[in-house]
Amino acid sequence: MANEIPPDDVKALWQNQQPKEIRMSVDEIRKRAEQDRKRVHRRTLLGSAIAGALIACFVLALFVLPNVVARIGSCLSIVACTYMAYQVHRRRGETLSWQPTGVAGIHAYRTELERQRDFHRGRWFWSRLLIFVPSYLLFLAGFAVAHPELAKVLAAIAAVAVVLAILAVPLQLKESKRYQGRIDELDALEK
Repeated sequence: MANEIPPDDVKALWQNQQPKEIRMSVDEIRKRAEQDRKRVHRRTLLGSAIAGALIACFVLALFVLPNVVARIGSCLSIVACTYMAYQVHRRRGETLSWQPTGVAGIHAYRTELERQRDFHRGRWFWSRLLIFVPSYLLFLAGFAVAHPELAKVLAAIAAVAVVLAILAVPLQLKESKRYQGRIDELDALEK
C-alpha cells in the first residue's frame, strides 16, 4: 500500500524521536499536591460517612431480621465495612501535614502518590472487593429468605451490586494509572 512506511523507517523514526521533556516548577508541584490532599481528604470523609452509615444499617439488621443467613451476612458486611474504613484511614496521619518544599517534600508527595496508587489497585483493592461483595450478597439472600415478598426487588439490588462491582474494576485501575502517571512525572523531574 502507498501509505505504509517500510519497517526500517518506522524503527529509525521511533529510535530518533526526542523524549517528551517535562518541566514543572516547585509551585506547580505544590499546587498539585494541595489539590490531591484536598481530594483525598474529601474522599476520606465521604468513605468514612458511607462506611459508618452502612455499619449502622447492618447493625440494625442484626436485631430486626430473624434469619440466621441474613444475620451472618450482616456480621460479615460489618466486618467488610470496618475493613474498608481501615483502608481509607490507613497511614492517613503520616501524609496530611507535609508540604512539598525541597527534595524531602517532593519525596513525601511521591510517597503519598504511591499510597494512593496502591489503594486503587492490587491487594488493597481486590481485598475490599472480595470481602464486601460476597458478604453483601449473603446478606441480601438471607433478607430474601426472611421476606420472600421482596425477593424480586432484592434480586435486582443484588444484580446492581454485582454490576457496580464489575464496573469498579476498570475505574479503580484507571485511577491507579492516573496516580502512576503523576509518579512518573516526578521521576522524570529527578533525572
